[in-house]
Amino acid sequence: MVKKNKEKISSSSNISLIFMICTIGSRLLGIVRVRLISTFFGASGIADVINFTFSIPNNLRKLLAEGAFSSAFIPVLTKAVKHDEQNINDQHANSLIHRILAFQLIILLPVTTMVFLFPATIITFLSDFSDTNLISISAMLLKYFILYLLIISIAAVMQAALQCKSKFIITALSPLLFSTSVIVSIILLSDAYGAYSMGIGVLAGGILQLIFIYPTFIQNGYSIKVNFHFHNSYFSSVVKSFVPVVITSIILIITQQISFYFASTLPTGGVTALSNSLVFWQMPYGVFYVSIATVLFPSMSRSYYESDGIGQIRNLQKGVEYIVVYLLPSTILLIFFSNELVFTILQKGKFTSENAVRTAESLRYFSLGLLFAGIFNFFQRFLYSIHKFKLTVYTVLIFAVSDILITIICLNLKLDVAALGIGNSSAYLIAVGIQVFFIKREMPDMKFTNNYKYLLKIFIANIPIAAGLLLYKYSKVYWFSDGSTIVNFMILLGIGILSCFFILVSYRLSKIDYLFKKKG
Repeated sequence: MVKKNKEKISSSSNISLIFMICTIGSRLLGIVRVRLISTFFGASGIADVINFTFSIPNNLRKLLAEGAFSSAFIPVLTKAVKHDEQNINDQHANSLIHRILAFQLIILLPVTTMVFLFPATIITFLSDFSDTNLISISAMLLKYFILYLLIISIAAVMQAALQCKSKFIITALSPLLFSTSVIVSIILLSDAYGAYSMGIGVLAGGILQLIFIYPTFIQNGYSIKVNFHFHNSYFSSVVKSFVPVVITSIILIITQQISFYFASTLPTGGVTALSNSLVFWQMPYGVFYVSIATVLFPSMSRSYYESDGIGQIRNLQKGVEYIVVYLLPSTILLIFFSNELVFTILQKGKFTSENAVRTAESLRYFSLGLLFAGIFNFFQRFLYSIHKFKLTVYTVLIFAVSDILITIICLNLKLDVAALGIGNSSAYLIAVGIQVFFIKREMPDMKFTNNYKYLLKIFIANIPIAAGLLLYKYSKVYWFSDGSTIVNFMILLGIGILSCFFILVSYRLSKIDYLFKKKG
């Protein structure tokens, strides 16, 4: 059994690495997308409108297309797939998919109708925008974005089904189409359609993702149909799981929307600074945490249904170790290179040096919580996999209240966009502490001693790169001050490659062996 578990972990490690590589391409295109928005629209009111409006369906996407949806759907779908594999004539997985698609339509069609009937009212309620022209632009963009949400929700069902079949690569490649569509649309259509070029690109990107995934979805024996007969044991299990998962996701969405509201009350450019900093923040988060969680979540769910306690513990421990080994150096690099990244990638055209400084400050404080954000959300996934849904609600409430209260205090101290990052990072740290307490209580057989020793070894392995970057900062070399140029980009790339090399060497010398597998 132990050998079998180790083989599963090794296989998951390889898949995670491939998934990371695919995700890196998607995240890089995401940064290119942000650069183009900054270049064409700067940190103006129009840019604020684009970033704010997209945050609305983007948060709903986390609720109805990814995040909450996958957390509730994948464990049950994994069980259905396992049943069908053992009983070849059964179609429980397909039947569940058809009911989930119908369930999504019941939720999304009224939301879509409300957006098309009262878009300006929704924007006025959710934002602090007072300019009628900006509200009008935001209202029109919201229509494009809500249609994208409808399409991407269908694609998310297909992606979840493929992940349960261990078809991770196709789901990692599909976001490339979305970012490419938005990039092309802004370049070709911004002169003619202005901010609406973003809406056109987003909608087209969603359609392309759906078309890209569909053939593989069909090849694996699935189909796109709707079934409104909801009396089904598997569907009931999803709904039972979905309710607490939705509650946690709604709390997170409201918390982030409050952050965007706080940003909209700041001087012009506050929303753009927040939105842009989150794109850089989400680069390592998306590449590493999302890749690890996406691959290990079905495995954790399968271990639960097989009553494999050893497998559950190994998945949890290895997942945390992976997250720390990747997100700890990412945190260090983002903190020390926040100015260099923002100036080199965004400071061009209408995006001024003042805008860059503001975005970099926001990024720096959000980066403090990057590691804890990865651990927090992985722990949430683990609690979902063992059906401890109430605990996920408690921890997310603690996170949300902490985030909002600390942010309000920092805003009253006139910390501008830094207040948002300080509140977010502090809240993740507090919530992780609460999660550790809950997990130790629920799994008394969990031995953290070896895990702590290994994590300490990872922290020690990152000391050299942190010390080197500290010396670099004290040198006060501002090579990036002239903004986005080819020379600056090459310098940034060179420093990044050199930093990664030193981190890998340090890991190898420290014998962090699942990055460099031992022979035999």
